[in-house]
Amino acid sequence: MARKTLLLLILLLLPGLIVPTPAQAAKDYAAERYDVQIDVQEDGSLWVTETIVFRFSGDPFTYVFRTLPTDRTDGITDIRASMDGMPLEQGNQPGQFEIENGDEIEVTWHFQPLTGSTHTFTLQYRVAGVIQKGENADLLEWEIFPNRHEYTIREGMVIINYPAAATLVEQPAVRGPKVTLQPGENQLSFRVENLGDDDTAVVRMAFAPGSLISAPPHWQARQIRLREKSIEALPYALFTLLAALTLGGFALLWTWNRSQRETSLPAAEVRPVQPPRDRRPAIAGILADMGRRIAWDHTHGTLLDLAQQGVLAFVEDGEKKWYQATNFHIELLKEPSGLHPHERRLVEIFFHGKKGPRSQVNINELSGLVSGQWRSLTAALQQELEMLGLVSPERRHRRDSALAIGTTLTVGGLLAILPPVVMASTIANSGSDLWFRVLMVVGALSAASFLLGMTTLITWSSYSPLTDQGEQEAAQWRGFKRYLRDILDGRESLSHLGVFETYLPYTAAFGLAEDWVRYHKKHGGGVVPSWFRPLSAASGPESMSSLVAIIAASSASGSGATGAGAGGAAGGGASGAG
Repeated sequence: MARKTLLLLILLLLPGLIVPTPAQAAKDYAAERYDVQIDVQEDGSLWVTETIVFRFSGDPFTYVFRTLPTDRTDGITDIRASMDGMPLEQGNQPGQFEIENGDEIEVTWHFQPLTGSTHTFTLQYRVAGVIQKGENADLLEWEIFPNRHEYTIREGMVIINYPAAATLVEQPAVRGPKVTLQPGENQLSFRVENLGDDDTAVVRMAFAPGSLISAPPHWQARQIRLREKSIEALPYALFTLLAALTLGGFALLWTWNRSQRETSLPAAEVRPVQPPRDRRPAIAGILADMGRRIAWDHTHGTLLDLAQQGVLAFVEDGEKKWYQATNFHIELLKEPSGLHPHERRLVEIFFHGKKGPRSQVNINELSGLVSGQWRSLTAALQQELEMLGLVSPERRHRRDSALAIGTTLTVGGLLAILPPVVMASTIANSGSDLWFRVLMVVGALSAASFLLGMTTLITWSSYSPLTDQGEQEAAQWRGFKRYLRDILDGRESLSHLGVFETYLPYTAAFGLAEDWVRYHKKHGGGVVPSWFRPLSAASGPESMSSLVAIIAASSASGSGATGAGAGGAAGGGASGAG
């Protein structure tokens, strides 16, 4: 009795032991205010003051950060930070602020852990080269708030002061939130409210040309020089590109026409309603694909065919896994003899590996076992196709060589175009015109290589390595595959009854096995094969469902192994806390 009472007590307490207790409230913070004042200096630089009032709650916070993008500027300097009105010194300890330079400048306020309170953070910095030269104006485009922030901004005030000598030539505009602009004497201001995560505002102001800057900033001047030199070098690049494409195109066309003249007329399209020849399913599947590829579907058909020959058995395991509803394995029933080379190689891969002989293999292991031996398996199939007179070694070699050349040209073109792209701006602004033209020519040759490579791959991927005999058989197997596909799509009815198991390996080689089993499960006419051992001893829908599952699992498991100008705004950045 005492033991029963103790057991009952443990059962009652167990849920409390395994259910986690509520943790502290998650971190939460928001910007109650985010005020920005921008003072446009007479030299065209900006002096920016950002004042952020953060409200913290939940778990303690120890830092706040703000990133400042430097693109489309000539640099950001004179960075100052304060917290609650107290200026901070640089450092990475509490009560200090840290500056990390890179593509973006990251400013971090460090402080003692705090929560359930509100604090004010101020950041000041000078931005050079923001005013850019437009066609008829000196343009200021600035992203006011960080464009990456995971907090809301309840309200904020933006004030932009500019020199008296700077005259607006068009109405200022703000992209982003709906605001009401309040122009003043040499001033523009507007208020924002309820900005969500990553919401920002971009202001654009156009001043009379020359009223703020007499020359474009350095970053814009580099862009202008790059554009000018690119226009000057464009004829050389275009001539090189067209010449390379013309020569390469003629070579590709000549090679293709030469290979096509060696082929006979296309085989007549036929539509057999039963397997047209006594071929192994893998061979039939490859022919139906015109011999252009060897895929797991073809090997899947071999597995089911070996099961029909009594070599293998597909077994549904009684032990379920927590991550899957059913589990299956394949058993080797006997050491086979008289197999075709590709069948023998497949048995060796699964049951006679490096770790010694084994009698069964889990369905989930198929991918790992095949991935390291796929080349030897495909080589066995290629050799059989050639021995049967279905594939021409010369045509296969020609196709493989063309595809290798196409791959080399494509990859080489992509790699070779990187240096011109990376070095273009530097050479345009510091190198000679000759070197920039050479760079543009190299870029044109790289682009031509990529285009010719892609064209070669697309063209030669459709080239059939089949012999004339192979072409004739391929037409028959394609017709048989269409016949089976039409049955599954409801456009055709079975002309022969009792062919469910007979056609199953072929449907697997054609990639239709799962649909084939589902069709017979729905319409009847399918009996669970003797080589499949489901958990349920009775035949019927439940066993057919298990057959569908193992066909889908074996099909999916192996498939992974076969591998078959001026513009835009500066500013923005990110902001957050933690």
